[in-house]
Amino acid sequence: MKNLQEATERICELKGSQIALEALVPALIEGLSAASRAKWLVSFDEHAEAARTAMLYADISDLVLASFERDVARNRALFLGLAAPGAAGAVPAAAGTPLITTNRRWVYIRRACARAVAAATRAMNPRD
Repeated sequence: MKNLQEATERICELKGSQIALEALVPALIEGLSAASRAKWLVSFDEHAEAARTAMLYADISDLVLASFERDVARNRALFLGLAAPGAAGAVPAAAGTPLITTNRRWVYIRRACARAVAAATRAMNPRD
């Protein structure tokens, strides 16, 4: 059962790293000039399509595919200076949506990790 707890902790670490990247990417995109955004968008689209092609032959879940497509759409909207898809209100994507999304995910992930670690601990130390 120790492996389960270690795996759960590692998943939580990876989720934290993902959130850090979700904070970094919008900041980098916002710092680009309009001309640079146009060039980076072409490159981003090419890399996203290459990733889609690679995922066709990978054994991954529909949840991974859905989150990939959601984040590609969100980042693409940032490059275009549009509000993120599905975002409520008139807050520009660059100003608030990524931070709000990251905050919500962080709260959810923190709670999920705490529950998972507690479950792994209970499994390792059952009370008779």
